[in-house]
Amino acid sequence: MSPRNQNTEQNSTSILMFFQQTQIFSNGVFYGFVLMLVLLNAFCFVLFKDKTFGLFALGMTSLSALIFQFDGLAALFTLEFKESLFLEIGTLWMLTALFGLFSHQYLLAKQFAPKLQILSGILLSLSLVAIGFYVLLDSILYVQIAQLILMSLVARYLFLGIIRAKESGYAKIFVLASTPFIIVLTDQLIYNQLGQSLFGLSDGLLKISATLMVLTMTYGLLYRMQSLKGEQDMRQLEMRIFMDRQEAFTARAKTEKLVEDLYLENLIMQYDLDGFEIKLLQYISEGKTNAVIAKKMKTTIEEIEDRTKDLYQKLDIAEQIREDQTLLKSQPDYLYN
Repeated sequence: MSPRNQNTEQNSTSILMFFQQTQIFSNGVFYGFVLMLVLLNAFCFVLFKDKTFGLFALGMTSLSALIFQFDGLAALFTLEFKESLFLEIGTLWMLTALFGLFSHQYLLAKQFAPKLQILSGILLSLSLVAIGFYVLLDSILYVQIAQLILMSLVARYLFLGIIRAKESGYAKIFVLASTPFIIVLTDQLIYNQLGQSLFGLSDGLLKISATLMVLTMTYGLLYRMQSLKGEQDMRQLEMRIFMDRQEAFTARAKTEKLVEDLYLENLIMQYDLDGFEIKLLQYISEGKTNAVIAKKMKTTIEEIEDRTKDLYQKLDIAEQIREDQTLLKSQPDYLYN
């Protein structure tokens, strides 16, 4: 071998070793960064008692395991192709299930889309059936069907996030963080099955999109917690205002009733009214018609009309009683003013 060929071979070996070392370094940085965020969200879960942090930490762990397999590092365990593919689709299923649970909690789907949880359970069950057929029949078609079902579940929660983004800031963060990663992940799955990329995306872009998604959603979780706390404080303030108004209305009603009772009591004592006249005067002051009064007092309308005329003459107020009734209703306003 000539010296020139030897130098060329040495240069090629050096370049290959450099790229291998660079790849190992980038992989170490990625997995170390994700591990740090997993621990951060786990700490927030313990600190704030909010299970969205715990679900997100578990989801990031499953995501790291899936990318670990995409990097070909699962081959270190000397798995056969079928076992490796089963491990990949199983990890994807776990990631999708955790993504569904996290999104359901994060987007408050129980309140805004209560039937979505049932749909999620159906889709996850169907994907499990497809995975089972793959194990039994050893046909990659069922893996593709399972992947299609799982990605449709992810897309449904993304659609809910888009709907909720119109009224919620933390839902906007969810959409902005998840959309690029879901596109890249879908392309990666298609590439793994068909051997070609629809968008021409590289393997490194999956890690970049995953890193941005994890970092952005970590911020989104903290933003969501603060936003929900503000909404809760606002609801409590509205409830206190409502209760204060109810107490004011109750006090006003009691005052009106007290003034009305005192007014009627003064009339009764002054003009020495009997029981029938007292009841009649009370019904008249309440604004009831003669027909209603006759029914309540078990008599005829004609008798009520006659007794009303007699009562007016006895009280010597005739037309003035209507003015007294108006004054009676306005008295509580004077008390408050």
